[in-house]
Amino acid sequence: MSTYDFRVLLETVQGKKTSYYSSSFVDTSQELVLSSSQVYHRITGSVSCSFLNDEDFIGTIDNSKVFKDNSILSASLLGGKLTGSISFTAKTDEYDRLLRYKFIGDKVCAVMGLPSNQWVYVDQFRLPVDEESNILQGNMNIGNAFVSDTLTFANNANVNSDIPFYIDTGSDRYIKFIDTRDEGKVSLIFGYDKDTDTYEINASTGSTFNIKNLNNLTVDTINAAVVNQVTSSTQTTLATSFNQLVVTGSLIVSGSEGDEPLLRIAGAISASGDIITTGDIIGENYIVKSSVTQVTTSFSSGSTEFGDSTDDTHTFNGHITASGNISSSFFSTGSFGKIEASSSADESRLEQSISTVLASSVGAISTGTTISAGTSIESILRQMLIDFIPANLKEFEVTNLDTRLEIMETDSVSAGTFDLDTDSLGGGFSAFTVALTNNTDAGGSADNTLSSFSANISGKSFTFTAKTIRRTTPGTVTFTPTATFSDGAGGTSTDSTPTDVARVFAPLFVGASSEGSSLTSGGGLDTATLNLIMGDISGSVSNDSSFLFNESLTSFGTQCYLGSISSPTTLASDGGNQSSRFNNLNVNPPTDAATGGNFLYIVYPVSFEDLTKLELSGVGDLLGSSDMFKVGDANHTRENTAVSYRVYRSNLAGAFNDSQTLTISATG
Repeated sequence: MSTYDFRVLLETVQGKKTSYYSSSFVDTSQELVLSSSQVYHRITGSVSCSFLNDEDFIGTIDNSKVFKDNSILSASLLGGKLTGSISFTAKTDEYDRLLRYKFIGDKVCAVMGLPSNQWVYVDQFRLPVDEESNILQGNMNIGNAFVSDTLTFANNANVNSDIPFYIDTGSDRYIKFIDTRDEGKVSLIFGYDKDTDTYEINASTGSTFNIKNLNNLTVDTINAAVVNQVTSSTQTTLATSFNQLVVTGSLIVSGSEGDEPLLRIAGAISASGDIITTGDIIGENYIVKSSVTQVTTSFSSGSTEFGDSTDDTHTFNGHITASGNISSSFFSTGSFGKIEASSSADESRLEQSISTVLASSVGAISTGTTISAGTSIESILRQMLIDFIPANLKEFEVTNLDTRLEIMETDSVSAGTFDLDTDSLGGGFSAFTVALTNNTDAGGSADNTLSSFSANISGKSFTFTAKTIRRTTPGTVTFTPTATFSDGAGGTSTDSTPTDVARVFAPLFVGASSEGSSLTSGGGLDTATLNLIMGDISGSVSNDSSFLFNESLTSFGTQCYLGSISSPTTLASDGGNQSSRFNNLNVNPPTDAATGGNFLYIVYPVSFEDLTKLELSGVGDLLGSSDMFKVGDANHTRENTAVSYRVYRSNLAGAFNDSQTLTISATG
């Protein structure tokens, strides 16, 4: 980012010269928008420095003297502190009054509408006796003017009419840009060439001439050494199309892998000769025209591999014939539309006894088991599949659990139900338990014990001593079941994916109140004052943010909450998602924020810590300019137990309206 300086040069009638300097008047790494009051204080607070009539400052600075103390030129702030204007006035108190003054700092002057590096004279008309330039200020109506030296426009000057250039074609007529470095040369010309009878823009050899962000170019011929395609300020996607493109010679299309495909052709490609590539030819379909009666078959010596990953799928329509073995890895599986045998699985039997050699047991068959000759294939499969088709917990619910709560709001539950699919032998569960996680007591300590838990497996239900569900901070309270079945080798725990969850949200209050007029920055507030303020500002908040929603979760009616309707914003201090979700939230002040006597308040739980950003559309930062300030923290009871809230208030009453947008961040 860049910094921009600003200087003021002052000279009196008797030749006394003074100067004032503000280094880093604007630091774009800190701020891109300044209020009028910030500009005013940086001008009046600029310090005395060496008088140097040059754009580059290399003099000394005297911090004991500032601009506002000088007696010949004053600056005043007109209008509001946010969007007012700065007026400069020459003082007449001193006998040796101001003769002229100058501002130096192109960028700052351009933004403030001040003439940069141009002397501004107090007198409208001046004819000095020495060699100093004559001065005439005001409007002039001139028939013809001849400038023998230099014609200079102030940076805030403008041309408000056409400038016609008459060309009689009798000689060249150019606007020329002269590069005065080294021996000097004409680097760029724009105008008429008599010899070729053409109009041209022409840069000299060795000069760099760029044209950027051109929207449309209509030409007969383009001659270029290199053509690169890049995005512009108005075109953010890359797309180049040609109609009836004929290439003679070579054509190279290059780019990164992320840009592929680099060449896309809509329509057929026709070639009278061979198509040769050193890379791969990849097609969605390979089609041979019906009129072709012969396709050359290529044979490859050595091994052939299809695919590059174990999850690849290869599909063949028709028969597969192999002259050798078809094999798979030890743990491979196969699926078939059907497997045909000469008899059914219960009729097909082993011709001779076998002894198993297994890395681990498969169902009821362990390593070293002897399966006798005559055993049916069906019997073997049933023993193998016992553990592979276990009982499955498919439904789970805690009865009357409120799935969305506000912090410190309580809910009470004591029972629930579940359902299951039986295992391959028709058996069910032999045991069932439920674990509670992330629940807290009123003090914030973990409270996850389910006392007197009892499961009725045949009735598919469970009970426990009534449990209070709450959280002091946003998050989720989760009930997770675990079930066990007894068939098979030793019993296996089921998948505990089914859960029941209560999501706990933190509120965000943005509203207007006439209470708390005596509050100050960092001065704090008590519970009684916060109770009065909350009585006015509690309610929904107009917003267009993905992580704010208005919902009626409590007896207080519709409120604004942090998060999405299915997922709360959780604290960064707990490893949560606060940094990405409590970030650039856009809200609109309520209508009554514009009412005289009403201050704008922003209130939220103190556990989210300080605001890291608070900006107003069209104005900019409100915290740095003290247009809004942090009052402090205070307790307020909404649901059974007090919560500590952090409070911000506007400096002025009636200073906001519902057409504005506040951008709020507290990233933790």
